[in-house]
Amino acid sequence: MADVDSLSIGRQAFGATIAKATLHIGSLIGSIIFARILGAKTFGGMALLFVLLQFANQPMKGGAVAGKKRLSEETERTGELIAIQLLFNLIWILGLSVVLFAFEDVIKQYTGLQHTVAFILLLLITEANFETLLPLIQARGGINVSHWLETLRSYIRLPIQIGLIVMGFGVAGIVYGIVIASALMIPIGLYILYRLPKAPTTDLIKRYWKYARYSIPQRWIGSLAGRTDIFLLGVLLTPTVVGYYEVAWKITLPGMYLARTIGEGLMTKISARSAKGLNISEDITNSVSYVGILSIPILFGVLALDTELVITVFGPEYIGATPLLVGLAAHRVLRSLTSPLIQIIQGLDRPDQTMKIIVAVLIVNTITGIWLISWLGAIGAVLSTIVAELVRYAWSVRFLQQKVSQFRIVSRPFAEQTVAAVLMYIMISVLKWVLKPESWEVVGGLVAIGVITYTVVLVLFGRNHRVIVQNLLKNYRISW
Repeated sequence: MADVDSLSIGRQAFGATIAKATLHIGSLIGSIIFARILGAKTFGGMALLFVLLQFANQPMKGGAVAGKKRLSEETERTGELIAIQLLFNLIWILGLSVVLFAFEDVIKQYTGLQHTVAFILLLLITEANFETLLPLIQARGGINVSHWLETLRSYIRLPIQIGLIVMGFGVAGIVYGIVIASALMIPIGLYILYRLPKAPTTDLIKRYWKYARYSIPQRWIGSLAGRTDIFLLGVLLTPTVVGYYEVAWKITLPGMYLARTIGEGLMTKISARSAKGLNISEDITNSVSYVGILSIPILFGVLALDTELVITVFGPEYIGATPLLVGLAAHRVLRSLTSPLIQIIQGLDRPDQTMKIIVAVLIVNTITGIWLISWLGAIGAVLSTIVAELVRYAWSVRFLQQKVSQFRIVSRPFAEQTVAAVLMYIMISVLKWVLKPESWEVVGGLVAIGVITYTVVLVLFGRNHRVIVQNLLKNYRISW
């Protein structure tokens, strides 16, 4: 177990990002297969199913955030916090099942899928319970381990899902694959925590709830705010349009890998250091400088190859995703900047402040989303999401500037990443004009050239990036 107040954010983020990238490769392969077999309408209905699941499981994840916070302060009470979390999960699932069955027909009509409620409950019992163990593992310094567990689960579920879909199970095969893989991973998660559930003290339950009363509604409202776009598209437009939107969302998803893993490490480390009255400003500045290292080049990459990427990866049926791609990539850049800031605020024991931010984002996203989607269609959902993210970013920065000395929002590494991405865009655009790519081999070659160009420019001309690469190559090892 790592000493969390001296946790190496860089090393943990590097290992976790490799895990995320490995996971995304499997998930992207699955998404491509599912999208091509199911078609845009059913693929969109499946996306709506998982949006509803995301809304349903957020209170459980919000409770896990509280468990992570308390466990980072008192790692010897792991067994008690596992018991508190599992008990809360059970109570939530039992209560929610009554509501879901009461509105079963409405939910079925919304997704266009049979057995939607049964699917949601199966996923809550297995997947959501497994995912609530991961923040507890992170609280003990296991950032790498938690992400590799997710990756392992992904590669267990994928062949099961493909096999079931080939056998004709459709969306049910996708759900059953997740259920089986998650059920297998729960004992492994408990083994890594190296504790069995233990009867908690009343005092610990009260301290858990003191944080959870904010983190639970914050996670739920945050999820609603984060996927208001998909939810409103399902209400105002059609599952087919949702399918287009989900394809663009999947292509730009890697932009968030490093930002999320850095944020998870920061929350743990800042929580431990601030509880001991230690300095945190240097950790924040060093970490936040590198959150855009993936999202920025992805934005410029899709600017150069938007249509080619959609058609090559998902097929011509999803050409409707092309106009959404650049906007969602721009949103990823903003979100990569904001995500660690929210984690920092949580680590400072201010869930009340993050709650205010999330409520503001939800209100802005809902109002602008309804108006812009009614006016512009799916592109309106992209624009409303960007506007809402700007609100989240501005509020987070303003709060941290007041609370953390020497907090900076612009840094030399961020500027270097932007310059390298622009040069990459120029290189790809010139080659695209010369080669006129129509095959997946040429498109893949252009993507590879873009990655190499961005990496070489960043390492050669970015002194800080060069030092980080040298240190990682010299010192990195998986350790938690």
